[in-house]
Amino acid sequence: MLLQPPDASLAGKTFESYIPHTPLQTAARTGMEAFGQVLMERAAERQGGLSRLARAFGLGARPVGPQGVYLVGPVGVGKTHLLGALYHALPATVRSGFVAYGELSKRLYGHDPARVVAELARRCDVLFVDELEVKDPANAVIVVRFLTALFESGLALVATSNRRPEDLYTTGFRAKAFGEFVDGYRDRFLVLPVDGEDARRNRSDNRRGTVWVGVPTATAPCLIAAAAASRATNPLIVPFADALRQMAERPDGLDQLVAHDALFLSDVQIATADDAQRFIWLLDRLDRKPAPLYLTMTVEPEALWTDGDHAFEFRRAVSRLRGLCRVVTVGSAISCSV
Repeated sequence: MLLQPPDASLAGKTFESYIPHTPLQTAARTGMEAFGQVLMERAAERQGGLSRLARAFGLGARPVGPQGVYLVGPVGVGKTHLLGALYHALPATVRSGFVAYGELSKRLYGHDPARVVAELARRCDVLFVDELEVKDPANAVIVVRFLTALFESGLALVATSNRRPEDLYTTGFRAKAFGEFVDGYRDRFLVLPVDGEDARRNRSDNRRGTVWVGVPTATAPCLIAAAAASRATNPLIVPFADALRQMAERPDGLDQLVAHDALFLSDVQIATADDAQRFIWLLDRLDRKPAPLYLTMTVEPEALWTDGDHAFEFRRAVSRLRGLCRVVTVGSAISCSV
């Protein structure tokens, strides 16, 4: 099943609970609420018997307003909150579907994007896609084909991203064609920029784990104490290197890791771009389920991987990590905070 039920990242998100701290955040909330009204008006038209086929033959007015909304901004400014707020605010007359872009991208590889869109259109009127990104030339081609089919189908889209549409893919093979595609469809979606500080760094609510930073002799007792105090029924307690190896060697390695109801991973180190990518995948998945995460490392999370491939995505993942876990610097074993 491609569509996913609302997960931990969307749970409890409402427009009322989104507190804007900048003018752009206020404008983004207003824009999302307005787009919700557009979607409900279109649903009312459908309920009144005005079909897409009828509109295509000029038998009624075409829908006014944008076909999609694109929330763009840095990590931790509330884009996913606003996406979740609209998802939960829409009535049952607006069939809503959610999918994380990572899962959507996996489905699109090896499948006809037009058929994927047709499958989605049978099940929803508006598709919510979190964290849209373009990673390479092959991915750029797939995104273009998918979005072209989506816009032609009439399916509405609400997406979040860290990059503006024109900045999703700017260098490399097919970059010019991708830019031309964005220019051609620019009038189909409303771009809502969101700015502000990374709220996850200072968030104290709903953190489900701890990261201990310090020398191994100081942090290891903290991890052991947390595992001993845990009420998890299926925990995993392993060195981080073993978790990386499992993800690298087994097709279902990541699925098996996140199936545990608590993860205790010691000595987190990122030595290669592949390590960075797998850590990103792990944090992406854990952000969408209520399983606590406990880690030890010798440096602050931001310092684990600063340059090279996936550096941008890694910074986003670290922001997510700080939303999931408290980060505690440990000077000695007696200063553990479990």
